[in-house]
Amino acid sequence: MIKRKRESPCRYPDFHRSEPFTLGIELELQVVNPPGFDLSQDSSALIDEIQGTLKAGEAKHDITESMLEIATGVCRDIHQATAQLSAVQQAVLRAAARHHVQICGGGTHPFQSWQRQQISDSPRYRKTVEHFGYLAKQATIFGQHVHVGCQNGDDAIYLLHGLSRFVPHFIALNAASPWLDGTDSGFACSRLNLFAAYPDNGPMPWVNNWQAFIGLFRRLSYTSHDRQHEGSALGYSPQPALWHRRSPGHGYPADD
Repeated sequence: MIKRKRESPCRYPDFHRSEPFTLGIELELQVVNPPGFDLSQDSSALIDEIQGTLKAGEAKHDITESMLEIATGVCRDIHQATAQLSAVQQAVLRAAARHHVQICGGGTHPFQSWQRQQISDSPRYRKTVEHFGYLAKQATIFGQHVHVGCQNGDDAIYLLHGLSRFVPHFIALNAASPWLDGTDSGFACSRLNLFAAYPDNGPMPWVNNWQAFIGLFRRLSYTSHDRQHEGSALGYSPQPALWHRRSPGHGYPADD
């Protein structure tokens, strides 16, 4: 019998206060290669070219090299967030033209083959492959994430439950993936179904407060599946990892 060393559960830091209702927005884009418009593996070249030129926001990798994510910093309102996201988008489009590739949106690519996708060179994504195997490459799908600032963890949980009743509306408004693997999927949003194989898929389990949330993910961490609460496929949840990836003192519950 092979025994696996049991890892200790991860420790989540205390909630870092945010200015209420500050915003952060992330948008995942497809990098495609004309004239056939299959997915290209060139996101690293685009990111390397523009990252040092941006005054605000960023362009970064996602799980495969055909995905490029643009993101704002912490914004005081939707107008500032829109301006930042637009500026990063324009920089990406200019870089894409120089590299003879194009950028498009949509929840899925209509005919790409997941077997040909290359995993981004990142410890986080290598660990995702270790845990989920081929499902990681199948996650070459594209969405938008909106992060909302809260003063404390209990407020974040309260906001999460308030937003949960609107999730069907968000899905309907954002449905943009009718085609998958070269086939009409029969769904307006086939992207949503691709997460079904993940153990952390779907609505977040009910918790009453921040401490209950910490307890929930501490228990999950015993499986080594969600030790940093990164890459979660939950439709909406508090995001402890964003405390460190964004400005100090800003934590965001997220809604995709």
